[in-house]
Amino acid sequence: MSKEVWNEYYSKRSAVSRFIEYVNERYFSRVFEGNLVRIVGGVQGVRLLEAACGSGVLSARLAKRGADVVLLDISENALKIASENLDVLCARGTILKADILKMPMNEGSFDVVWNQGVIEHFDVPEDVVSEMLRVTKKNGYLVIFVPAFLSPLHFVYMFLTAVGRIDLWPFDRQIFYRTGYLRRVMEKAGCRDVVVKRIWRSFGFSLVGYAKK
Repeated sequence: MSKEVWNEYYSKRSAVSRFIEYVNERYFSRVFEGNLVRIVGGVQGVRLLEAACGSGVLSARLAKRGADVVLLDISENALKIASENLDVLCARGTILKADILKMPMNEGSFDVVWNQGVIEHFDVPEDVVSEMLRVTKKNGYLVIFVPAFLSPLHFVYMFLTAVGRIDLWPFDRQIFYRTGYLRRVMEKAGCRDVVVKRIWRSFGFSLVGYAKK
């Protein structure tokens, strides 16, 4: 994962990035929010870490609902936007600049550790999931949202790759997940009783994988 790519993306100079963030805020993040809350059984009073938070728009809403939220990212521009999203909702949260592979928290610090659209950008995603699991409390939840194999977005990615214009892709290079592969990644990282589902309200764009520690 390239820090420079994400700093550029979250500078919001691009009309494409502004459109993507608008659609995410208005629809997809709300779909993911509903899934996350159902999985963990509510967020009131829950200590929650979004590891590689990006704009943090979903976590800002969870903070408004009573979660004790920490938003972590390596990109200064992403954290600036995350802070602004907290302010817009008059919500409180802790902003932390750090590498997701070396998070400065003790083992078992959070009730819920989650992210959206992150591990697909890493060559060894098991390392990310293992670090997320490390900071999850016993009986806490680890929840991961990823782009789905053969989703509409995957076809765009394949087309840009085929015509030699992957430079037009607004994100870092990535893979798209089958359900079985996401399950294997999480299990290899140490998760047990992993559940992986396609999120149908995402129009086939996304999968969710989760496990209780």
